[in-house]
Amino acid sequence: MSQDKRHNHKFLNQTIDHVDKNPKELTPVMKEFKVEVEKDTRLWMLVNLMFTQVCTFPHEFRVLTSGVDS
Repeated sequence: MSQDKRHNHKFLNQTIDHVDKNPKELTPVMKEFKVEVEKDTRLWMLVNLMFTQVCTFPHEFRVLTSGVDS
C-alpha cells in the first residue's frame, strides 16, 4: 500500500463509490452476523464502537508489518 495519503484516500473513495453503485446481497455468513449483532444490544454497541474508533484513528499512526520500523 502506498505511503502517500492522497493515493490511499483516492483509492478508498473510488472503492466506496464502486460499492455504492454496485450493491450486492450479503453472503449467508454476513447475514447471520448482522442478525446476531442487531439482536444483541451489547454486541451492537461494541461493533459500533469499533467502527467509530477506526474512523477517528489518528492519521499519524503507522502500522508495522514486519515488527521492524522501516
